[in-house]
Amino acid sequence: MPRSGTTLVEQIISNHHKVYGGGELNTLTKLINPIIKNFIEGDITHLSKKALTFVRQEYLAMLHQLNTTDRIITDKLPLNFQYIGFILLAFPEAKIVHLKRDAIATCWSNFTCSFIGEANGYSNNFDDLVHFYGLYRDLMDFWHERYPNQIYDLCYEDLTNNQEEETRKLLKYCELKWDENCLNFHENKRAVKTASSFQVREKMYQGSSETWKKYESHIQPLIDGLKPYLKQ
Repeated sequence: MPRSGTTLVEQIISNHHKVYGGGELNTLTKLINPIIKNFIEGDITHLSKKALTFVRQEYLAMLHQLNTTDRIITDKLPLNFQYIGFILLAFPEAKIVHLKRDAIATCWSNFTCSFIGEANGYSNNFDDLVHFYGLYRDLMDFWHERYPNQIYDLCYEDLTNNQEEETRKLLKYCELKWDENCLNFHENKRAVKTASSFQVREKMYQGSSETWKKYESHIQPLIDGLKPYLKQ
């Protein structure tokens, strides 16, 4: 989900000496959405191996335009969670890192953020937020079942409370050797264009997932709607 810690984690990984931070790339959306649309309309050939090869070739061509010599590149567009199946089929070497954060903290952060564009329009209404969050959770459960052991779940709260331990586990999953620079993510000089651009310039801090509690009496519809997901 957006506002789950994706910018922070990309800053951590991209401060590794072998990784380039690509930011929020929209290439997958542009390549995969037409395939999904055609499939829904009955053209099953668009889910063929040829279509996946096309996605791979076009995406890699885009990466070449980033003008980097690094062989490992991050793509942190949060809504890529919709395409995990396509990604793993087109890029079997890909490492999927899924950020998990407290449901209320995530949705409250979405609600209070002024997003640019229409992709995050669901965040302007509590009912829409709850519905979208539920769809996201259902889809992630499906991907985990369909691709066991190919998606790495990283808990945002665990990361902020145990920075080095969680960073070491993350790098191990990504098949990267330990790099002390990853602990100093706040010194990463790459440009950040997301709503978290100021936070990731600071050292790791705890407690951000508790901010919503100051407004608890005003957001009860949101809290009630998310109750099914609070203990999962």
